[in-house]
Amino acid sequence: MMPDRDVDDVPAGATPQPRAVAPASSDEWGWTGRHQVGLAMLTFCLLVFLAVQLWRHPVRLGSAVKRSDMRHVVLQSHIDLNTATWASIVRLPGLGPGRAERILDYRSRQLQLHPGVMVFRSIRDLRKVPGIGKKISLALLPFLKFPRLPSKHAAHLAQ
Repeated sequence: MMPDRDVDDVPAGATPQPRAVAPASSDEWGWTGRHQVGLAMLTFCLLVFLAVQLWRHPVRLGSAVKRSDMRHVVLQSHIDLNTATWASIVRLPGLGPGRAERILDYRSRQLQLHPGVMVFRSIRDLRKVPGIGKKISLALLPFLKFPRLPSKHAAHLAQ
């Protein structure tokens, strides 16, 4: 199909040629070659940054997310569970108010049954508290101290 032209535009004896339609160019949206190169470089830098972050901090789908609770960082020294208060026990990692209360209840029951005895002499004694197993007790080990038994208590326990 011929584009509409005036007869005066075509010379006599020549066959009219259709007008050339300009091909769609990248300039249609205002993107010059420099813009495209700049955008490509910016995209490349972003992808490199994301790849480095993924390499430094890998994330696996389906893996548990580790939450950090800043209240555990403020521990100034190791805690002796034989003398610790509820407020100091609840700050230990993996222990909440319920487990702290169970530790104190277990300690008071044992002291009623056996007055003058140290309830928590090792990490194994902590595992006797309901709700505290091997995994939790091993996680608590770096934050706890177990006092050495005086010689009279050690002789009493050996019997």
